[in-house]
Amino acid sequence: MATYTFTASSVFGTSIGVENFTADAIVAGQLVYCDPTTGFWKKADNTTSAKAGLVGVALSDALSGQVLAVQTSGPVTVGSVFSGAGRVLVMSGTAGKCMDAGDLTAGFLTIVGYSISATQMMLAIDETEIEKV
Repeated sequence: MATYTFTASSVFGTSIGVENFTADAIVAGQLVYCDPTTGFWKKADNTTSAKAGLVGVALSDALSGQVLAVQTSGPVTVGSVFSGAGRVLVMSGTAGKCMDAGDLTAGFLTIVGYSISATQMMLAIDETEIEKV
């Protein structure tokens, strides 16, 4: 299975966890982390432990330098992307994306959450800092 691409126009969260400026252009539904040097949002991936320090999912689009709303836990509607409930989701090596846990072959293990329907995921972030080699 490849990475999941969430439908930006379908992304809807139940609560905003954090708002801050972005360093990258970010699309609703992309997974983000807070750069510890600048304090700005960037797209998360599993290639380094810093980038795998997932904070949440973007609830809106934002260009570099704009404010971005990010949900940090709870249910998020992401469009019709999952085959159903029960998919365990982890950070992928592609910036801003997640994938099924069984597809992880390398990188830092960050559990994003799990699918609760074909269109929703439950954010339940666990930054394990374990590197799969």
